[in-house]
Amino acid sequence: KDPVVAYMTDLFTKPTKLAADVIIDVTEHVDTIVRMLACQKSQVFEWLPYNECRLAEVPADEGDRLQWLRGWFDEKIKPRANHFRPELVIACDETKAATLQYIEVLEVSEYASPLTDMLRARLFPFALG
Repeated sequence: KDPVVAYMTDLFTKPTKLAADVIIDVTEHVDTIVRMLACQKSQVFEWLPYNECRLAEVPADEGDRLQWLRGWFDEKIKPRANHFRPELVIACDETKAATLQYIEVLEVSEYASPLTDMLRARLFPFALG
């Protein structure tokens, strides 16, 4: 039996904007996410900065690297909330939607199992809406 398959968040708009089938507020987990990313040292402190011509910005000190990575994460992830603000307003009330800063958004693929209400509750218990 096919599992539920979802596309990760992106900010593309063409040919179409990602459908916000699942929205998760990850604000309280940002520090943990950054620490987890930091474990992928060659990826986040070498390859990605090299790819963005920012390698010279990466500090040598471990503590400074975490701070730098948090700034990089903010640059990449914070725009998601504004990009998906209309969907956030639908998923929760307008007041809460205005305060959300860090979100993950997933679009369920049509090529696998559908996301039923039961699966949604089991797989994404913290999803908004």
